[in-house]
Amino acid sequence: MASVIYNPELLKDFAARLYRRATLVTVAYGVAGVLIVIFLGVFAIAANGGATSGAGVLCLAFIGGILGAMLGAARAFRLKLEAQLVLCQVQIAEQTLQTLGYLAMMVYGPAHGVMPARPLVPSVQAPPPR
Repeated sequence: MASVIYNPELLKDFAARLYRRATLVTVAYGVAGVLIVIFLGVFAIAANGGATSGAGVLCLAFIGGILGAMLGAARAFRLKLEAQLVLCQVQIAEQTLQTLGYLAMMVYGPAHGVMPARPLVPSVQAPPPR
């Protein structure tokens, strides 16, 4: 069985890909909304025997783009949330390792003069992370 090693950079890259995918989903839904609403609108106008005007098609395109982008943003939120969960887990792992190193130094003393950094403990006054 192959050895698997924890790699936080891989997880950070995965989170960045999720963010890029979320942006792509929003844009793709917006474009799809424009195309679908234009197609259905032109088809409906032609079925009623009316002539399609440029302003009417442009209005339909705008409405379809807005609706598509709204649906895409809702779907993209889930991807961004998943990315944030991955980044939170990486942060927990990094803080845990840093705290364990500090505690080991306190119990066993510094190893050959190496002093690990103090663990980061958030204070009540600390601003929330972005």
